[in-house]
Amino acid sequence: MFLKNANDVQELKHLPILHMSQSLVFHNEILPLNNKTDGDDHPVTIDLQTRIVSIRPRNVGTFVTTETKYYQEESCIATAQMTALVFGLSPEKVVSWQGSDKIAPTNTNLTTKNIATKKTMHEFNIPPNAALLYRLSGDYNPIHVEGTDGGNHGPILHGLCTMGYATRAILQHMKRFSKRDMRMTEIRCNFVKPVFIGDAIRVEVCCINDGIDDHVNVCFCVYRSSSGEKLVDKGYATLLQSKTAASRL
Repeated sequence: MFLKNANDVQELKHLPILHMSQSLVFHNEILPLNNKTDGDDHPVTIDLQTRIVSIRPRNVGTFVTTETKYYQEESCIATAQMTALVFGLSPEKVVSWQGSDKIAPTNTNLTTKNIATKKTMHEFNIPPNAALLYRLSGDYNPIHVEGTDGGNHGPILHGLCTMGYATRAILQHMKRFSKRDMRMTEIRCNFVKPVFIGDAIRVEVCCINDGIDDHVNVCFCVYRSSSGEKLVDKGYATLLQSKTAASRL
């Protein structure tokens, strides 16, 4: 627990928690159950281990970064890191802490604005039931159902759902420009504005390289179609040529 006083836990339960950034690195492909390669999605068992990487109190609230490792048969297949802002949590109530092995950001200065080659734009409409469906991920934050107090908008979409739409755009981008079977090995981004249920969003994707050493790097941003507001910034992903047709990623 990162609170100085255990009695402050009850206050913590009522404070809004905002998803600020996310990264996901795939170390290995998910192995099919019993080495089945028939193309169907058979159930597999994945074990998760989560730890706190850093606690950073600020005037606006407290930033908490966590890391989750995904294991299949004792082999680490992926590492995810997320930073959340506990909005309004006073620095005076928090024990600040920084681990020594935080995942370093990758190419955070890249934007789609300064890359002119192989750029595509992808439009998506957020369906009314998107936030409710994403509660199946285990995130029961009430802002995804009730919205924010005093706001004129409805529920806020999960950051992971927005990143999922960006991932779909990246795969569509690669299908257009490459005949190779590519799988994603890394993706990361910052969430800078909320996405609301019913929004139309535009994902811009740009290639950074042309498939050197069988891998491709791309950057991406997400915008609200109606206003042009940037919703997701500093998006970056790496794709690698698949070795087998049975890849689950």
